[in-house]
Amino acid sequence: MMADGCFLLVDAAEGPLPQTRFVLRKAFAVRLKPIVIITRSIGRRAGARVLNAVFDLFIELGADDATLEFPIIYASGRQGIATHDLAVPGQDLHPLYNAILDTSRRPEVEMDKPLQMLILSIDHSEYVGRNRHRPHLRRQDQEGPARRPDEARRQAHRRHRRANSRI
Repeated sequence: MMADGCFLLVDAAEGPLPQTRFVLRKAFAVRLKPIVIITRSIGRRAGARVLNAVFDLFIELGADDATLEFPIIYASGRQGIATHDLAVPGQDLHPLYNAILDTSRRPEVEMDKPLQMLILSIDHSEYVGRNRHRPHLRRQDQEGPARRPDEARRQAHRRHRRANSRI
């Protein structure tokens, strides 16, 4: 399986968009239980209106009872905050991280086998077009999270150049 969890990101001002139905149907087909994230939740009314629209969409797409018990996060990416309840102001993104850990499937791991990981990054360049990057891990590599997206891109490019120079 390619994904262990998913988000349903809904703007409080717009509500679920037409493409949401298609993507949500695909998530339900592979038995994913979405984490519903409502962004730019200006007030309780906007949040409640959007939440009702999302719930109606879940029912319309045939979600079972367990899926209807989806976690709800109200978040602002610009402010870097998230909360479960609009009455309680968010302090950081921990409610979102905890929802991911609580609802996503755990990966199947064979501890006696070597590390395997699929990383796929697709980006677009005006000069080259669509680029697909599949970095590879080797035992001697010192991998860790990059500090900024542009730094990660540079690291992947250096690894790619090193790998191609060995061929």
